[in-house]
Amino acid sequence: YVVFSDIDWLIKKTNPDFIVITGDIVYGEFDDNGTTLQLLIDKFESYGIPWIPVWGNHDNESEKGVIWQCEKLENAKNCLFKRGSVTGTGNYTVGVFDKNNNLKRILYMLNSHGSWCASEKSLASGVKRDYGFEPDQIAWLDALGEKIEKEYGKIPSFACFHTATVDLIEV
Repeated sequence: YVVFSDIDWLIKKTNPDFIVITGDIVYGEFDDNGTTLQLLIDKFESYGIPWIPVWGNHDNESEKGVIWQCEKLENAKNCLFKRGSVTGTGNYTVGVFDKNNNLKRILYMLNSHGSWCASEKSLASGVKRDYGFEPDQIAWLDALGEKIEKEYGKIPSFACFHTATVDLIEV
């Protein structure tokens, strides 16, 4: 796990307020017993700062299944991952507030899919195979954006997702 020493160095050097992981948290096909996911969770928890993962196209390939993986992430003390209520795994938002509790940024964490499903556990969770966003994800994003703007005004936002896709928002 040579990459852990690089991450340690980067965290020490930059002292971030939070860490965003944009997918392929683990290569699920090679983590059927969940060992690598647990090592990664333990490593990011050791920093004592919030970390915000979004689902990648290989995460759901583990035989442990998506439900188990989600529970591990949701139960990690500093991990802000949430499953969400629309198509895919992990469509959620994170608000970034300043010291005076003013909302300064919104992170939209989106599942851009693209996975093949290695087990019935994965299939049962609603993970799809094609890349891109489903209409219910776009509707959720639009509705939430309107709600946030109505309550807080225009807030700079970032959409975080794993695979490149062109169907997110029409400009």
